[in-house]
Amino acid sequence: MSIIVKNISTSNDNQLIHIDAWIMYQGEVFESESPLISVDCCPECQSKGEWYFGPKEGGKLITDEEFKNFVIQGIEDYTKSKNSICFKIKNSLN
Repeated sequence: MSIIVKNISTSNDNQLIHIDAWIMYQGEVFESESPLISVDCCPECQSKGEWYFGPKEGGKLITDEEFKNFVIQGIEDYTKSKNSICFKIKNSLN
């Protein structure tokens, strides 16, 4: 199993998180046009916390909690890598 996070972004109103990634999970490869996964973060919405393959509107609902945790771990690794790069850049200024 592996994941390559390409990009993480939010919608203009910060209600949706979009994850662009290449994922191999339990022998299946997940890749598509942007976004691969959308996560609903709208505090007032009934669908808050739901994950979708593709955009929320018309996307396929993701219910596999192990898959979600796998993606979250991939995002954590991705952000650690980006923070490490930022730290190296800051240290180069000293």
